Amino acid sequence: MTYKEARVYLDEMSKYGSVLGLDTIRGLLHELGDPQDDLKFIHIAGTNGKGSVLAYTSTILSEAGCRTGRYVSPTVMSYLEKIQVDGTWISESDFAQSVEKIKEAIASLKAKGEPLPTLFEAETAMAFLYFRKMHCDMVVLETGLGGETDATNIVKNTICAAFATISVDHLGVIGDTLEEIARTKSGIIKPGCAVVSARQTDVVRNVLKKKAEEKNCSYVEAEPKKMEILTDSYDGITFSYKEFEKMHSNLSGQCQRENLATALEIVKQLRTLGYEIPDEAVRDGLAKTVWEGRFTCLRKNPVFIIDGAHNEDAAIKLRTSIERYFKGKEIQLIMGVFQDKEYEKITSILCPLAKKVYTVELPNKARSLSAGKLADCARKYCEEAEAKDSIQSAVESATAACGAGMNNQVIIACGSLSYLGEVKRIVEENRKERIKMIDHEKVEQAVRLLLEGIGEDVNREGLIDTPDRIARMYEEIYGGMEEDAATHLSRTFTVDSSEMVVEKDITFYSTCEHHLLPFYGKVHIGYIPDGKVVGLSKLARTVEVFARRLQLQEQLTGQIADALMEHMQAKGAIVMIEAEHMCMTMRGIKKPGSQTVTLARRGVFETDPTLEERFFRMLER
Repeated sequence: MTYKEARVYLDEMSKYGSVLGLDTIRGLLHELGDPQDDLKFIHIAGTNGKGSVLAYTSTILSEAGCRTGRYVSPTVMSYLEKIQVDGTWISESDFAQSVEKIKEAIASLKAKGEPLPTLFEAETAMAFLYFRKMHCDMVVLETGLGGETDATNIVKNTICAAFATISVDHLGVIGDTLEEIARTKSGIIKPGCAVVSARQTDVVRNVLKKKAEEKNCSYVEAEPKKMEILTDSYDGITFSYKEFEKMHSNLSGQCQRENLATALEIVKQLRTLGYEIPDEAVRDGLAKTVWEGRFTCLRKNPVFIIDGAHNEDAAIKLRTSIERYFKGKEIQLIMGVFQDKEYEKITSILCPLAKKVYTVELPNKARSLSAGKLADCARKYCEEAEAKDSIQSAVESATAACGAGMNNQVIIACGSLSYLGEVKRIVEENRKERIKMIDHEKVEQAVRLLLEGIGEDVNREGLIDTPDRIARMYEEIYGGMEEDAATHLSRTFTVDSSEMVVEKDITFYSTCEHHLLPFYGKVHIGYIPDGKVVGLSKLARTVEVFARRLQLQEQLTGQIADALMEHMQAKGAIVMIEAEHMCMTMRGIKKPGSQTVTLARRGVFETDPTLEERFFRMLER
């Protein structure tokens, strides 16, 4: 069986929907030799955040040397993403082999006249087969729907039952009230296992604690209020939580504080059970965790975020993040949701924040709410709401709407995770095209119009080649538009010293976005390393990344400082820029020689004035 044939076989199974209960998967797994009984599990349930908790936990375990399986749903980037070992997706060949075994087992069940499995049951059985084949030490397992009667709950060897935030979702399927939903999800708790939960409402907490007591289990709840945030931006946070000091996560959003605290409480419980998880494994695991579709930043110019906010609780958390990170920005919102979701509530929460809303239909047409109906709903809260005929069209329209003022614009695609992979693909394809070349033709046309606008003859000898020269020049001076500082700052090497590193008098040239005139001068950088430094040339290259684009000096200063904190995980960073602006010297007020000085402090430089003083002494200021 080939991978393509395997996918066709499973697609046929998807027509039969899903059925709650364990009898069918029990029969299927028995035919396969009960592979789940040879594995140990961290089992995660919840409404919002269980995927992020899974990603943090599994990556930390892998960094600690534990061969770790990961089973997730739904997927964002690829069907193969569903089954992973140490962050690597199952291969097409292994996938096809697993499906072949499933097919044989189903044929045997059919011959016996026994019930046949659903698609999710088959996928779950495949995952167990593969994890046993790969000799996984631990499997981090995400429930599909609910808990007690979810196919994943067939497992017996649960080391830890973990709960992300539980809120109202799937009403009428797994319960009619929050208490009933919590009771269903609590069904993953097995006798004697550790129970770890995110912070819950009193109703949910009582249900989980009661179930834990019945099963003779310990119960621990995360305490995000004890998390100290050191740096916080839309593309990551640096924090301390209890004994875990100065940790960094590239995942952001208000909800991640809860998810991080929950994952770290899982680590603490595993340690008490005898699992060796060094602090360095925790630090590296958090820093390396990637979880697509959870307030994920795809690009920064303009900022483009994707987030799987598909219910009321997730929408509230997304709104909180937008208000925190993008206050005063214009929001272009792309939305697509399933018809069985609380789309009225979701639109009422998110759409008032938007300048314009673009609605799309999801790849699963049968379940998708129509773009037109969603647009009608969105229009109650945002006057400009437009139904688009494709995801591609929505992304292109939102990007075009940002126009020249992209520094004040943010694009957020949200709703069902099922379409966010396509959004990412489109954004990345557009990015690749942009990296390849600036649109010479458009630049040349614009320069010709400009020359004509000031009364010049575009065909005279001195100007005839000017449009082409300008287009080629733009490739050079705006070469940082899509570059990423991580390319330079992630190449660190270890040192024992934590003494201040200073690189001063880095010459730069940039272009003011207000008048398209140059500003230029010197950048001075200082940082306190936390065991890692970069080559000094990398600091100069980082300056170039941000300088070679349309800029504001204040923004440039902050971007360099933020990049040092994010990619080097420095204890602190300070950046000073002294620059002359030609929009002040050759036009307007016409004051040659005047300088603008800006300063950005991050981390320990914000709290310790003596470090700033030392920095200025080293600059001989």
